[in-house]
Amino acid sequence: MELKFYNRPFHRAVYGTWVYDAKSNFVFQFINKYDEKGNYIDGLKEFQQSVIFSLNALDNEPIEGLNLSIDAKDEIMILNDGLPFILIRGWGNLTGIGGYNFDSEKASKIQDDFRDWIIYKLTNKE
Repeated sequence: MELKFYNRPFHRAVYGTWVYDAKSNFVFQFINKYDEKGNYIDGLKEFQQSVIFSLNALDNEPIEGLNLSIDAKDEIMILNDGLPFILIRGWGNLTGIGGYNFDSEKASKIQDDFRDWIIYKLTNKE
């Protein structure tokens, strides 16, 4: 499966959960998990960096233990073990007059293809 529309390398914002492509398109955000004190769970930032590394790899370098699926109620949400993990973003950039100004059908196809590519890259499953 090939990456369409967006370009590697992907990078995470210095502060926050937003991820951008090489052309500074906002493409997705991680859904963070917190402990009972409101802090990031241990290892979360390192794990998210390993996701970015896997997505940027030219060869497939899936991450062991991921159980990814698409949320049936929100098809731009990627779940891991049934919990929110990655939310595909950038709708306004794809459809807005100040962005690419695509119609909703083309924008939806771009987001769906990107979601499916992420799942493939991280798990090696189509």
